[in-house]
Amino acid sequence: VVLAVEMSSQPFKTFQFDGILGLGLGALALNSNFSTFEMLLGRGLPAGHFGVFLTEGEDGEESEIAVGGADNRRMLEPLHWAPVMMPEHGHWQVQILSVRINGHELDVCRDGTCRGVVDTGTSHLGVPAPADQEVAELLTRDAGDLLDCRIAD
Repeated sequence: VVLAVEMSSQPFKTFQFDGILGLGLGALALNSNFSTFEMLLGRGLPAGHFGVFLTEGEDGEESEIAVGGADNRRMLEPLHWAPVMMPEHGHWQVQILSVRINGHELDVCRDGTCRGVVDTGTSHLGVPAPADQEVAELLTRDAGDLLDCRIAD
């Protein structure tokens, strides 16, 4: 286990969390001793699965990581597991078979050549051109004077 015993105040002072847990695959680690996920697998983790539930803490709810599976109480629908594509790159990369936004299926990715990286550490959404324009139009909502875009129609 690698721990930081001292760190700079910038940028960490502005963060409101207790730490960082990297769950990248072994290919991204300096060696197997620096890969949390690989170390857990080597210690008898029952399955190469983990579940992440993220919340903003509304109604006292707390985020959690379930190692070795997932907590079914946190799900609205059953999980559909997808194999990791090209694990030698070190990312949780999965095949994307289709893209739907509000029930509208886009033409992009229908040929099965699209892949996406699932990463809880980013809010970015990468979309191949020229589909990026259509995705932006379908996702954009006029929020008017709202400060919280989640409640925009």
